[in-house]
Amino acid sequence: MTRADGLLSLLSSAKPLKDRARVHLHSHTAETLATVVLYDKKQISAGEQAFAQLRLADSILLLPGDHFVIRQFSPVVTIGGGLILDVASRRAESQRRRLWSSSERCTKARPKLCY
Repeated sequence: MTRADGLLSLLSSAKPLKDRARVHLHSHTAETLATVVLYDKKQISAGEQAFAQLRLADSILLLPGDHFVIRQFSPVVTIGGGLILDVASRRAESQRRRLWSSSERCTKARPKLCY
């Protein structure tokens, strides 16, 4: 897949992350470049969370509930991570409602895994 939706959390030491920023995404043993498309914000600040669509440069296997780490494009520094909520390849605008319900289900089912 080349698109996934997730709940993204920035570290408290990270610089703000703008909408459509390019990052390095790591999940399990896979690594690829990704563009972060934020749903309801133009940028997120250190310590904040946001729903985002991850548009991957390479197809990698991701499943709902998988964790990921993101690193700044350059210099390559860890800035955050998150949880994959959905792996459907819909356009970002049509996914907003589905993400809220996915997040609620995840939090109720496995609160320790959800951010």
